[in-house]
Amino acid sequence: MTFLDGFALSFGEVLVKKGVSLEDVDVTETPILTPSTTFTTDSLPSRPLTSTSSVPSSTVSLTLHPTATAPGLIVKVNPPRAPPSETARTPCDIVLSIDVSASMDSPVPVPGGGDDSELPDYGFSILDLTKHAALTILETLDENDRIGIVTFSTRAKVVQTLEAVTPAHKSACRESILALRPVSMTNLWQGITKGLSLFEEGGETGRNPALLVLTDGMPNSGCPPQGYVPKLLQRESLPAAIHTFGFGHDLQSGLLKSIADVAGGSFAYIPDSSMLGTVFIHAVATLQSTYATNLTLKFRCPSSLDLNAKEPMGIIGAGTASIEVEEDGRKLTEFTLNLGHLQYGQSRDIFFSSSLPVGTTPAETQAGISPAEQLLDATVTYSPVSDVRMNDTHTILASLPSTLATSPSALALAPEEEAYHISRAQVCAAIGSLFRLKPDNEQVLANAADSVHYRTTRFSSLPQKLPASSFPNNERCASLLKELDGTRDGQIPLAATGEYFGTWGAHYLLGLKSAHEKQVCNSFKDPGPLMYAVDSPLFKACVARLDDVFDGLEPPPPSLETDYMGPRDMGVYRNVAGPCFAGETPVRLAGDGAGNVLLRDLTCGMAVETPRGARAVLAVLKTPVEGQIVCRVGDVLVTPWHPVSTDSGKSWVFPAEVTEGEPARYTGAVYSVLLEGGDEPAGHALALGEQGLWGVTLGHGVIAGEGDVRAHAFLGDHAAVRKSLEGLEARNGARGDGVVVCGGVKKDGEGLVCGFVQYVPVAKSGREMSAVEGQVGNLDGLNVSG
Repeated sequence: MTFLDGFALSFGEVLVKKGVSLEDVDVTETPILTPSTTFTTDSLPSRPLTSTSSVPSSTVSLTLHPTATAPGLIVKVNPPRAPPSETARTPCDIVLSIDVSASMDSPVPVPGGGDDSELPDYGFSILDLTKHAALTILETLDENDRIGIVTFSTRAKVVQTLEAVTPAHKSACRESILALRPVSMTNLWQGITKGLSLFEEGGETGRNPALLVLTDGMPNSGCPPQGYVPKLLQRESLPAAIHTFGFGHDLQSGLLKSIADVAGGSFAYIPDSSMLGTVFIHAVATLQSTYATNLTLKFRCPSSLDLNAKEPMGIIGAGTASIEVEEDGRKLTEFTLNLGHLQYGQSRDIFFSSSLPVGTTPAETQAGISPAEQLLDATVTYSPVSDVRMNDTHTILASLPSTLATSPSALALAPEEEAYHISRAQVCAAIGSLFRLKPDNEQVLANAADSVHYRTTRFSSLPQKLPASSFPNNERCASLLKELDGTRDGQIPLAATGEYFGTWGAHYLLGLKSAHEKQVCNSFKDPGPLMYAVDSPLFKACVARLDDVFDGLEPPPPSLETDYMGPRDMGVYRNVAGPCFAGETPVRLAGDGAGNVLLRDLTCGMAVETPRGARAVLAVLKTPVEGQIVCRVGDVLVTPWHPVSTDSGKSWVFPAEVTEGEPARYTGAVYSVLLEGGDEPAGHALALGEQGLWGVTLGHGVIAGEGDVRAHAFLGDHAAVRKSLEGLEARNGARGDGVVVCGGVKKDGEGLVCGFVQYVPVAKSGREMSAVEGQVGNLDGLNVSG
């Protein structure tokens, strides 16, 4: 369990990586992986297109569930949990449509908490990082996939046609990506149409087709007069789903989301460089774990029920117009919803509110409508991604039975599941209330969104109204409540009600809404979307593989001038964790003559010396890191923002403020320690090295306070830290020695740590280097601490 800079981790220039070997290595001999230009995908092959039995086609279910919490109905589509081979990913046809307008040349500072100006500027532009994301996608594809590349500025240009990812085509694509340069205007429409044309020319192949549109601004050239959505709807069908990605603050995010909605894709918002890697990694992992595309729900119900077919789940513009029909004297409403894709291990759950309970109350309370007259019919069609061409669709029918009136509980979901899906719909609807549709179906801010009072009232009162509030101990329900709780680092209040609404807040809310609507995990950050695909082993494997490639690939040459001369680690742009103690650090045990023990050998129950006497170790957090920045303080190397004391805990400082010499980089396993509870913060520190240095431990009790560098809302909260560690131990399996393996930390929008994430081992590749890089000189006689 890493002792993540207990402590202002928000400032960490920490480069924690999943997938680094958990073997402890001496700092003078630790191999550091350096970027490699070649990777293989042997560890996660795509499913061969020639396999006729690789995709189960009869394991999708469609069920209808009347709701008791609120009048309405939940439609549930369940896919297979995994393909027969859990690590055989879905083959894909991917076209990258990349904005190369002049604004893509804007600089991107290295992310981190606190003042970014204090962190090194690597000289990367937005386009540089977009190139790196594109190279990551390219390196994870194999000959069962195809890739094409389009660029757009004033005009769009086909850079690489859609072809199988042979070694020759991969090499050509790599060269084309590295050669991209910013040019002029932003002709988004040509970027979309050129991208779609590659699919039309390439034909249907049975792969998962996806057009990824990457842009940082607002289109200012070649916009269709009638609007983007009407032009797309003029097409009888689209050859691929369109997924849109927006960078920065000057963004027409409503347009990007409207395009994704109507084209069966998702919209993702990237506010700064720290989110670029994780957003693309999760987007591609979703594509590579897709079971079926073209998922369409057709519904027919009595008009009297007044089901909300226009904005189910708060979706704006995702459905076709409803039509009224009459059959056997009954007035019926029919409508169709385009739901996009169906992912292995992740159901699609759509809540429709109704003006009347659906067949669950006596007929006399139903305005004279008998339960038999309330029966509903639903149909889903979908195209499995397989060796069969994508126009091979499957159809499933479902109806509410006539026995529903006498046995409504037979179709009821578990109360907590029903509460979760209704609450998810209500969160989406609340976000949706801030936006409206223009006549051309582009989403823009509604008049109500101009009112700070409206936004504040809308979201401050929402948690108590959610059915999820009745199930705070249910993980999924709790994730929605946390998103709305500013005291627990929830981002919705910050985005919707604070000063940030006009900068990144509105864009962020649209991206979050898209993730909830499509039920996709879109990053490592937000607690709500993190609940999606948790039951998909294929998705997890794809994320782990993409993480590894993103961090290990050699970065493109920076295109901007910078004074920075050190190594450039791309893990900074996918920052998921903070700093800790290295395993080789000596820790003083309690008792006369007890001596020291290396931190890596510390286990639960051992008594260590603190400024307030002996205290037992409750847990040890172990995290693999690579390229961790460390500073010299006395005879200890410590991460820059981990509070230390040289006067037995009387005062605390950041190592970055008292360091001797230049920083270095460390690779190996790092550790943090949770001591047994106690009211005195001074009793939560370890004696490190041989020169009287103390390092603060997790759960130290200082959660707020001016002037105390230890203060941290999560890392200072003993109960919160312990609960998070117990959750990791439950998922990983108890080792018996109190050592918990961690894959990093969750951070909120302000860069503050708010939890720990599970470790996923990944095979590594790349050449070895010396143990420490940077201008640190001879490390003999030094101890290393995080």
